[in-house]
Amino acid sequence: RRGGTDIGFIADTEYLNSTRLLSKAAMIIGKTEDAEKYEAKAERILKDIREEYFTPTGRSAISTQTGLLLSLEHDLNPNKERAKSELADRFKKDENKLRTGFVGTPILCPTLTEAGLDDIAFELLLNEGYPGWLYAVNMGATTVWERWNSVDENGKIAENGMNSLNHYAYGSILEWIYKDVLGISPIFPGFRKAKLSPHINYGLKKIEGEFDSAVGKWEISWNILSNGDISYSVIVPFGATAELTLPYGGGKYELE
Repeated sequence: RRGGTDIGFIADTEYLNSTRLLSKAAMIIGKTEDAEKYEAKAERILKDIREEYFTPTGRSAISTQTGLLLSLEHDLNPNKERAKSELADRFKKDENKLRTGFVGTPILCPTLTEAGLDDIAFELLLNEGYPGWLYAVNMGATTVWERWNSVDENGKIAENGMNSLNHYAYGSILEWIYKDVLGISPIFPGFRKAKLSPHINYGLKKIEGEFDSAVGKWEISWNILSNGDISYSVIVPFGATAELTLPYGGGKYELE
């Protein structure tokens, strides 16, 4: 079943993204002429998208969560602040409940975080109702379902056609948990050098995790203490280095 976001808009956006990636790849391998050709093509596609789907002041014609997320993720709206405002308003109208499918869910929390809307991202993560990840956990799930209602409230497999109980598209939330909540992402391939930039939220209160990289195991945790202070701990693998940026003006540090 098709979702609520205009298919032409999604197709045009993915066409733009593919063309941009092709241009970057050509530049990396030294195909300068091809890189310039596809960069120019991407600019034409972007111009067409903006003329079709955005007013001169930046109001989007595609007002679904997925449409507004794609607009921010791929820099479609020439008015970025309006794009952020529209996205926040959309979630307010939707009572901060997700309404995304396979296209929107993988970029849902990362895009909200990038836009400075952390509070919404964490509320989505911690929501125990339907639809949401913890609804499935409370129903006994140990993997992420293909559908938000793959199992009904009586614990039976829902009769809604194709139905996998282990599906990546919605499970991609874990990438955001590692990259933004724990706050670890590579600067160099293989995590020889990593960026550590945790996002703290009182609703979660604490988190700990580990990542087995090519250079060894990274162990990270943060905890909001009873007095309001934040405890942060990280173990950097031998021979690796990290750039640590603490939230709330906590400073920036080099670790090894």
